[in-house]
Amino acid sequence: MIESNELVSVEQARAIIAANLFHVQPALKESSNSTGLAIVEDIFSPLDIPAFDQSSMDGYAIYAEDIKRSLVVQGVVAAGHAQPEILQRNHAMRIFTGAPLPAGSDTIVMQEKVIVHSSGIQITDPDIEKGTYVRKSGSEIKKDELVIKKGTVITAPIVGLLASLGINTVPVYPRLSICIIATGNELQMPGRPLQAGQAYESNALFLQAALKPFVDSPFTVLYIEDNLGKIEDALSAIIPQSNLVILTGGVSVGDYDFVRQAADRAGVLCKFHRVKQKPGKPLYFGTKENTIVFGLPGNPASVVSCFYEYVLPTVRFMMHLPQEELVSAILKNNYIKVKGLEQFLKAYIANGEVEILEAQESYRLRSFSSANCLVALDENRLSYEKGEMVTVRLLPK
Repeated sequence: MIESNELVSVEQARAIIAANLFHVQPALKESSNSTGLAIVEDIFSPLDIPAFDQSSMDGYAIYAEDIKRSLVVQGVVAAGHAQPEILQRNHAMRIFTGAPLPAGSDTIVMQEKVIVHSSGIQITDPDIEKGTYVRKSGSEIKKDELVIKKGTVITAPIVGLLASLGINTVPVYPRLSICIIATGNELQMPGRPLQAGQAYESNALFLQAALKPFVDSPFTVLYIEDNLGKIEDALSAIIPQSNLVILTGGVSVGDYDFVRQAADRAGVLCKFHRVKQKPGKPLYFGTKENTIVFGLPGNPASVVSCFYEYVLPTVRFMMHLPQEELVSAILKNNYIKVKGLEQFLKAYIANGEVEILEAQESYRLRSFSSANCLVALDENRLSYEKGEMVTVRLLPK
């Protein structure tokens, strides 16, 4: 049993998080508003697709046996034609893409292979095979056929597929209710002039951008000064309404770091507080009933690294989404690391090689503008040499 105040390894932190996670309850959502969500159950087709024999080409519907004859044009069938038509022998019927085949016809001749004359048409290609350009009923999907497996993540084409089956709602693991709480007396919103001692707030704005695909509107964002009572009150009010609460700043052990104490007073059960890692050593993780609580350090690069290493995998698990895979790559440069801490370093990967970038300090965001991955270096190692294989987490594009 790990004490909540004990410094844990990255491996232990991940195991503790995994042991305390849950999937959100399924919900029935409009399929058009469900892209990026995982389907809860198998989807079976309620009908044949196509629902009737239809033409896949503009042209003429005929009997294949009549292909070498001069044919009288009997009528016209367009897409959406509801009146059943019966084709007579030695006749053709003008037809358009998507239109139902007249009864008796079995072949479509494209209009480019027909000569039109005063008494009808003459087909110029006598070798057209029976069934050409005919989409048979159920040729794509049969009624009651499995079309989408449970766990599939809905994409725009899947929305189209569901619509073609007449399905406009689908059971999914829904997006989350997430609250972001940015703490700090020094924070100023971008667009306003900085006063003495202030810094522009970036952490909550980063989290909003990164979490947008996973959150139902409106986003709940609170900005709170370094005040124990106010942080406690905010947590007590927001936790019952949220699947996930993320705080930034105030998680260390300084005189103005109140997140751990406020979380305790709000009834959050601390699972760990401090991890053997850099950046993000003061990382906090706790739970209260069905709410997950993360406390991220205030330094911007720490927030970004901890988000991708811990928060985003948590969100994906809760929504039953597949996890991003880690990859291996060849290190392009030597690196001397901190002893006893696992390090997550901003890096750039291309063609199987990865380069650790400059400006790795936890307060520096600039190198994230050119980074496309994080390199993980083991806590027990002191150095890495060019040419070694390292573990890489690709950052979302």
